Amino acid sequence: MPEVTRFCDGLCRPALSVQPGQLLGAVCARGGLECPLLPPEEARPLLDRLASDPTAAIRLLSDADEVPHHTAFAPASAPAVLNRKRDLDVLQRLGLMPGDTRRARYLYELLFSRIETPNGICAHDTPGWEGCPHARSGVYERVRAQGWQAMVHARTPEEMAES
Repeated sequence: MPEVTRFCDGLCRPALSVQPGQLLGAVCARGGLECPLLPPEEARPLLDRLASDPTAAIRLLSDADEVPHHTAFAPASAPAVLNRKRDLDVLQRLGLMPGDTRRARYLYELLFSRIETPNGICAHDTPGWEGCPHARSGVYERVRAQGWQAMVHARTPEEMAES
């Protein structure tokens, strides 16, 4: 039998895996805030990779597609429920599903075109669902106004000519 050479374009083995809500957290981290969903020790490697590799593939991880057993929710798991809702909200607005993989540049371009503000995702006006204290700071909106290039390295014409 002939030997089969397998080709991988990077999407089958993504360089990064994050929860959908952490995409917004990375934006806030780029803007100088410390996101409760993305601690600095996790944000720094993510931001460094995005700054150096516009073709990095990101897989969106979430348990949002799992159906929990009715006894699995306890009062102490309220933050987990909010995080799960946040992941679902982000995935829904992006038109993606858990496990979807996209190139960093296209993912942040999509994020910024479909999510103008973290209000209603990271923070709510409903008691018990207040969410992140930074959601109304304006940082996400300021970074978003700079475009996807604020998050992902934009290759120069010279870099593009080399590849």
